[in-house]
Amino acid sequence: ELGVDEPVRLVGNSMGGCVAAVFAERHCERTDRIVMIAMPGIRGVPLAWRAAATRPAVTALRAGLAPVPAPVLQRGFGWLYAHAASSRPGGALDPAVLHDYFDVYSDRERLFGLGAIARELLRELRTLRLDQVLARCTVPMLEIWGRHDRLVPSRQARGRHGAAVISGCGHCPQLDAPDRLLAAVLPFLELPAASGRILPSARVGGSMRAARS
Repeated sequence: ELGVDEPVRLVGNSMGGCVAAVFAERHCERTDRIVMIAMPGIRGVPLAWRAAATRPAVTALRAGLAPVPAPVLQRGFGWLYAHAASSRPGGALDPAVLHDYFDVYSDRERLFGLGAIARELLRELRTLRLDQVLARCTVPMLEIWGRHDRLVPSRQARGRHGAAVISGCGHCPQLDAPDRLLAAVLPFLELPAASGRILPSARVGGSMRAARS
């Protein structure tokens, strides 16, 4: 739709990382390289995610929160997700960022409709087998994890060659420490095109060198 013909470089956070990986595996000729930040599903779907997205859980939540005014629900759910996604206290986040978290839960139907979306996403994660998708993908890739991620724990990076963990970050390093994220991502994106995979060093911290594998 944008009229872009040359191969692109994709950077995705959370489920956006899954989208980048699947696109690159299916359309390698259209993808130059990908960056996957805090991507879920490589080692299965966490039990807590599956439990929270079930119909009984959503039904019970809807019934229990029925008396709560919509603005209170909006701020409450936004606050919870902001604290789950970020390693920083809510007061330390940019007010515009907090507003965006709150805006996701703008009304009751949209809020409780997230359960159906979550069930579909989890179903896709189970059937995609992202570990196999990444094994088949021939596009250069970089995996990044936040050391203090509560939603997709950084221990998923353990044993993965080239996977890198950034300290002081949660599920959204672009919000917690954009300078350290850029220090990790930009050298990888700026490497000249080459055959084979291009992976980061496994050094933990805020800066990394890219290395070929």
